[in-house]
Amino acid sequence: MVIRKVSKRGMDHKDNCEDSSLFAVHNDLIFMGVFDGCSSGTDSHFASILFTKIFKKSFDTIKNLYGGDPVIFANTLLNSVYKELTNVFNVLSLSSIEMLSTINIFVGDIKTKKGISTIIGDGSFYVNGKKIIDIDPPGNAPFYITYYIEKGIAYDKAMNGFFINLVENFNDVSVCSDGINTYKNTSGINATEFAEEYLLRDKYLAKNKMMLNRKCNILTKVNLMNHSDDLSVVRYIEEI
Repeated sequence: MVIRKVSKRGMDHKDNCEDSSLFAVHNDLIFMGVFDGCSSGTDSHFASILFTKIFKKSFDTIKNLYGGDPVIFANTLLNSVYKELTNVFNVLSLSSIEMLSTINIFVGDIKTKKGISTIIGDGSFYVNGKKIIDIDPPGNAPFYITYYIEKGIAYDKAMNGFFINLVENFNDVSVCSDGINTYKNTSGINATEFAEEYLLRDKYLAKNKMMLNRKCNILTKVNLMNHSDDLSVVRYIEEI
């Protein structure tokens, strides 16, 4: 079993990669997440990194409470994160535009092969090589979790706006930011399907910790393909 991740700056972003990514493992429990800062927000790279750190802190705080049900754990984790984000939002007197990041996470049990995917905003989710969900709001204008926090909406009501998928019998899982859909070749022709196959299904270099980073470089330098938007991928592979 391996988990590989990458976050790469897209061609349209000259200064910072506004994506961030994370994975964590505790016994049979795995957590994977990608976070995509909003380009029109203020210091959007700050928002995505902040979300990553808060998810990591919350996971580490409650991981020992895991009782074998990834759905219950995911809900507990998101509730904890929601409280932490609300606290940061208020303590730092932030506006919503300063804390805009999407959330795309997966919580799974590698023993029971059951898990749950949650997307808040936009992003893509793949199981065993198949695209299960691809959230791409019109006008590239996702509804961010910060909007709920700014309005003081309770977590139980906010979660009605989350995109949730239950998963069984997984052996290969990928969570991706929407940068995966922006791959093109030098002629400007969409190359998303090729990139999906190479990054999210093919197992070449799986034994290398830098697998996805190297594959992104191969796509750019050898296949002459690149992504215009920032790209984050976290991929779990059961057998290599």
